[in-house]
Amino acid sequence: MIIETAASCAPGFTEYCRLFCQLRSLVAAGQDESAEGEELRDEMDFLWQRLTRADLDRLDGLAADLSHVGTERTQSGEVPDALCAEFRSLLATRDFDGALRFLRENEGRLPARDVAVLRGILWADLGQYAPAAVFMSDAIRLSPGDVRFLALYFRFLLSSGQAKLAKAEAARLTLDVADPYLLLLSADVLFDSLESIPGSGFEMELREVIQLVNRGIGSLPEAPSAPWRSAIASAAMYSKALSHELLGEEAEAMTAASEADKIAPLGRATAIASQPKASAQSNGRFREELHARRRLAHDEIVTSASPSLSAA
Repeated sequence: MIIETAASCAPGFTEYCRLFCQLRSLVAAGQDESAEGEELRDEMDFLWQRLTRADLDRLDGLAADLSHVGTERTQSGEVPDALCAEFRSLLATRDFDGALRFLRENEGRLPARDVAVLRGILWADLGQYAPAAVFMSDAIRLSPGDVRFLALYFRFLLSSGQAKLAKAEAARLTLDVADPYLLLLSADVLFDSLESIPGSGFEMELREVIQLVNRGIGSLPEAPSAPWRSAIASAAMYSKALSHELLGEEAEAMTAASEADKIAPLGRATAIASQPKASAQSNGRFREELHARRRLAHDEIVTSASPSLSAA
């Protein structure tokens, strides 16, 4: 399942969802009556008037989904094979609204963690990354330490314009980290946040990305085997390559790109040119190809993290 925005929404729908999640956080903190809360409500009231009936139906579904975040429940059954096939059909036809309705109707039969992950991915498929990040945060609560879910959480934070939060949380992960994949993930996220948050320490932060990748790769006990591990490692190596390229260090960038290619799963490696071309550096094609390869690695993380209902 690859993140794609498929369904049409009113122009203000995505912004309304972002504000809705922000207001929800204020409510949880007991600050919804603050000046910030009042300002959010005013903005939401303005946007509400411009939403379509379909948007309002979606918001009802989102409110229902969010009401389960932070709650505890036990799995009460299993989804029959016929219903699993129905869910796969909804995904195949890109009926993400239908897939979300399916989860609401059957969530008691599924592990709470899997429901949270699937909701995060499906809301991201609808282009709503702010609520997707909320659901992935809940999946992390239900399955602490799962690097796959952390990777999706950071992707959704960045895609919803929450680069400062992503940067802060990624920086926190780098402190006394025993898991090298957390270091690699943090480096990858920090590289993305640099592109979103202008600052005077740009060169220093690029050097930090390179250093974190070196620490992570150097701490790997062996070559990554699971697809999601390969995806995290290769994405980080492409971030290192891009960091060198931005610093004008072409030889180092080419070396890092070559190392990333060796890590990448075969299915992705065959989807694009076999090697970046050094001769393309002058016109920016080298940088573009590195970005493309890195995006494919991120897509692989989403695919690997998505639960299978039949295995639930």
